[in-house]
Amino acid sequence: MAGDLELVPGPLPAVDDDPGRRLAAAWLLGYASPATRRAYAADMTAWLGFCDIAGTGPLAARRVHVDAWARAMQSAGAAPRTVARRLAAVSSWYQYLARDEDRYRILSVT
Repeated sequence: MAGDLELVPGPLPAVDDDPGRRLAAAWLLGYASPATRRAYAADMTAWLGFCDIAGTGPLAARRVHVDAWARAMQSAGAAPRTVARRLAAVSSWYQYLARDEDRYRILSVT
């Protein structure tokens, strides 16, 4: 499977010892379009980076973290469409996780 994760284009590295990044890379493999995988990889990289800065792992993050990230992006001058796309990508990732495990609960952040 590690070889499969290398198919993910973009800035999201497939790190074997980071479950959040591994799960994000696995989720990205479900998208046939390299352009979609690249855009969502960038969105997930931004989310995972925010989680690092906020001191929480993406698997422990809650709605308050997503809201704080959205406000941080807006304060940094991100376009509304960019914020919406990133939130949609992260929401889709958590929906993907919820199909496998009931404990990932951030399902609708847009």
